[in-house]
Amino acid sequence: MPYIYQFLARARERPLFPLLKKIHVKSVMHLDSTNELLLFLISSNSPSLTSAIINDIQECVEVPAAFFLQELACNSKNVLQLNLSGELGKILLDIIGEFTRLANLELTLTFTDNFPDFVKVVSSLPCLENLVIKAVGDLSQEQTLTGLERASFQNLHTLQIQAPSDTVSMIFCAIYPTALESLTLTFTDEPDEMLVPHIDKTIRHIISASIAKSVKRLKLGDYSSPIPWGTFLPLYNSQLLCIEAIDTKADYIGKDILHRNPNWKTLQTLRLTTPVENPANNSISISDLPLFTELCPALRLLGITVSILGHSETEKIRSHSKAPCSCHGLRKLYLSCLAPTDTSFINEIFIGRFIDNIFPQLTIFKALGFSLEGNSKNLPWSKGVQTSVTEFREVRRKAGHICCNMK
Repeated sequence: MPYIYQFLARARERPLFPLLKKIHVKSVMHLDSTNELLLFLISSNSPSLTSAIINDIQECVEVPAAFFLQELACNSKNVLQLNLSGELGKILLDIIGEFTRLANLELTLTFTDNFPDFVKVVSSLPCLENLVIKAVGDLSQEQTLTGLERASFQNLHTLQIQAPSDTVSMIFCAIYPTALESLTLTFTDEPDEMLVPHIDKTIRHIISASIAKSVKRLKLGDYSSPIPWGTFLPLYNSQLLCIEAIDTKADYIGKDILHRNPNWKTLQTLRLTTPVENPANNSISISDLPLFTELCPALRLLGITVSILGHSETEKIRSHSKAPCSCHGLRKLYLSCLAPTDTSFINEIFIGRFIDNIFPQLTIFKALGFSLEGNSKNLPWSKGVQTSVTEFREVRRKAGHICCNMK
């Protein structure tokens, strides 16, 4: 069948696949010679192609994979997205540099002696805005940085890195993304408490003053070793719009980080949730939620793990519940509530009134927590709080409170 396509391609003046937009090769390793020929025909007869995904590139098939990419670069000038995974040697990396209009690049690879080639080629792409790097294995500083000039990546806006901490650190020793707006880091090290200081140092290096001035969104992927939240303080700048670290075993976020007066005036999204079951003494409790109305006036989404210390918080919560409504503009609130030390304190209506008063514009409120012991229906306490918040909001709406009409 591919030979018929080849004959038709030579006989026609128009390309065979003029409207083809995307091609996805799941495994180059498992292509036989017939399918390889068809692949080459597609690459040379698809002028409208904008996206190519090629997986499972091994050393033994690097030449046909490189030939396909070469044809693609020559005949499909509109390729904007390229995803490659496998063993990417110098030949393949050099060809990537020929996709001059490439805006989105995702590479899953093992760094060996190809790291300098990777930096040189990727930094040469004039239109690159989004880069995803999924690296396997550690980099050796002596082997990778010798004679390597730091690349500027002046147009790069979004960077996602999934790699061991040493590799992440080396990448940032080699690149200098001056216009970076969104940074996502996922460390793939095995759980090791001894790595904590190293991870801390790595992140502090990454969010140096020059990068922190431009970064607006920081996301920390799943990581199984604790990371001090104080590490992220250099990013508390006036540009920051989003901080997310969900279900990450970070050091439990404490009150002290809120009292350091972080510059969160423009922050719109804050998600810091951990699976920690035993909060520290200085952990954020549910009665500390009003602090976010002062520190984050522009906040629209808050997701956080809080402790419920018990009766000692009653007066503090009652005081906030009786205070004038804050009219804060928070729309979405996600709480992970740890089991209280005093179950006599956890009245759902009492807590619901408190939350409604400090965040009266909520449209979505979800609380994950525990079930009440001794409750015949074994209903989650969090469900009762959600119901209570909804009822208080409805009362205010019917009363024509100004918060209900704000956008």
